[in-house]
Amino acid sequence: MPEGWDLLRLGSVARMLVPMRDKPTDLEGAIPWIRIEDIAGKYVYESTSSQGVSPETIRRMNLKVFPVGTVLCTCSCSMGATAIAARPLVTNQTFIGIVPSPRLVPDYLFYLMQASSEHLAAHATGAIQQYLSRSDFEQLRLPGPPISVQRAIAAFLDRKTAAIDALIAKKERLIELLQEKRQALITQAVTKGLDPDVPMKESGVDWLGRIPAHWRTVPVRFVSLTIQTGTTPPTDQPTYFEDADIPWYGPGSFGPALEVGSPTRFVNQVAIRDGKVKPLPSGTVAVVTIGATVGRVAMLKRLGTTNQQVTGIVFNPRIVHERFAGFQFKRLESVLRGLASVTTLPILDQAELASVPVVVAPLPEQAAIAERLDSELQRIDIVISKQAESIARIHDFRQTLISAAVTGKIEVPTEEAA
Repeated sequence: MPEGWDLLRLGSVARMLVPMRDKPTDLEGAIPWIRIEDIAGKYVYESTSSQGVSPETIRRMNLKVFPVGTVLCTCSCSMGATAIAARPLVTNQTFIGIVPSPRLVPDYLFYLMQASSEHLAAHATGAIQQYLSRSDFEQLRLPGPPISVQRAIAAFLDRKTAAIDALIAKKERLIELLQEKRQALITQAVTKGLDPDVPMKESGVDWLGRIPAHWRTVPVRFVSLTIQTGTTPPTDQPTYFEDADIPWYGPGSFGPALEVGSPTRFVNQVAIRDGKVKPLPSGTVAVVTIGATVGRVAMLKRLGTTNQQVTGIVFNPRIVHERFAGFQFKRLESVLRGLASVTTLPILDQAELASVPVVVAPLPEQAAIAERLDSELQRIDIVISKQAESIARIHDFRQTLISAAVTGKIEVPTEEAA
């Protein structure tokens, strides 16, 4: 550390506030009740869900109120998410409140805890959920420069991270626009075709609108060979998972791309032979039909299986080109979500899925549309991927800059505090 800096034990220069275990049942008071979803910047002012507690609830439950200037730091789940309380507030047990003494500037401590996120994660314990205790935080060793230097470092990082965050926001907005363009291309191609001068007609389906006059709309069940919901093999029988090479997909395998992502795990031929899983061929259009991501769509790239939250549709190749069908269903994700019934969990039943109307064009035209979309979307996806990689590098640079500043690896002019 630079000369004149101290090595501090956090517990000697700050007071730890640990929230009470019980969650209030009445969350309509004026004092904000903060969750991790409410952390979106350096300061936290309010609950984005408008949840709060009353002084009466605080007294009755002996809740801990974090005073202004308290540095909130996550102590379970993802470590190191940090914010400064801009008003008195109460949190759940995701956070610990660090109330700095006069020897610590809250803004400097905010950045110091951000720089410590990897260290915190490495020392977390817990088999099911990672957790850090009050003692873990109290024993944390941190650099302690003079107060004037702390203020200078905080001001320097405020300015630098604001510029970095603005650049990240621009790149994220560009990705959003590219995703919108991507979706617009798919919608245009699978509902209007490639010929802008083709005669059109009403499809009779609200969310399809007008389609080429020589196209037709039919329910999925009329143009599919199989509509099959997956199953889960007994997880306590390793015989179904040994030497396994057949992907088994769940909702977590579904993302923004048309192709399905990584499988949840792999099963073997024994599981298929015993009827514990149902095989689906390459080109199957798979739909999440139960759970929070109901309506998500992906195509299987090879022979695979799914769990009971996913239904696979195998289209008749003499009527429907598989990638044309895949693009159609990818475009319909929001429609499929809207068709799901909501009880405890959103559910899109097989009969509802079989009744979804799809457009059918002549097979050569379907193939041409799919080929055009593959070509145009590939170019967009390359740009999106490069922007995502750039954002990741900028995030890494941001973290490196914060760490270097709070530990004295780079010199910060004291005028920054002015």
